[in-house]
Amino acid sequence: MVKLRQFQMSDEIFNGYICDIDIEMAESKKEMCGMVIDQMKDLFVFYKLEALIYILDSKSFHIHSDSFEEIKLGAEQDVFYVCGHCNDSELN
Repeated sequence: MVKLRQFQMSDEIFNGYICDIDIEMAESKKEMCGMVIDQMKDLFVFYKLEALIYILDSKSFHIHSDSFEEIKLGAEQDVFYVCGHCNDSELN
């Protein structure tokens, strides 16, 4: 069963990008974060925004405000943030 949740980028360049992902397809916050980044990257590839792809690939993103369990149990209307401000890959 599909369980969509909304994720929004919190970053000086990509701030405001919002997408829905099926959290049932992820086994960790890192995978959820990767799914958000992959969707954004697909959009950039489609529109041939190579400079944005380069910037996206050079940054480290993570989810640190909610635990994996909180996201899985969250309500449909909840928004979860993918952070690109700090470079702490340990936060996933």
